[in-house]
Amino acid sequence: MFLHSIAHTCTALLLGCLTLLTSSRAVADSPPVVRDFELISINTNGVSSGDGASINPVISSNGQFIAFVSKASNLVSNDTNGLQDVFWRDRQAGVTRLVSRTPSGFSGNGELDAPAISADGRYVAFHSRASNLVGNDGNTNYDVFLW
Repeated sequence: MFLHSIAHTCTALLLGCLTLLTSSRAVADSPPVVRDFELISINTNGVSSGDGASINPVISSNGQFIAFVSKASNLVSNDTNGLQDVFWRDRQAGVTRLVSRTPSGFSGNGELDAPAISADGRYVAFHSRASNLVGNDGNTNYDVFLW
């Protein structure tokens, strides 16, 4: 009787493993889920994509906010430097903002890159050689900024 019980348990375990392997294979053989794409490097009006390359996107934990780098000059009206800038996009509100800007709201006067975004999307950090983003930055070295 004891051996019969062990054999029955082993059979049940084997069938369970085979079921698991079969269901895993079915998932692996399933076609991939096709998702719609959303253009992020777009102006606030939502009618025009950037007129320059956009790269290095980073996304908040809930997917609502995205920071990225772009050479586009038409994402916001105050991007006049002709250089790569850091932008922040609120997907829910449909708003694109220039992050790498001077206190008066215009784009910085130096190259910048490598945005990082907080989990809640509230903060964006990046490095830049711009000397006009804050009042007391008199060097041309890379500095780290937080927006």
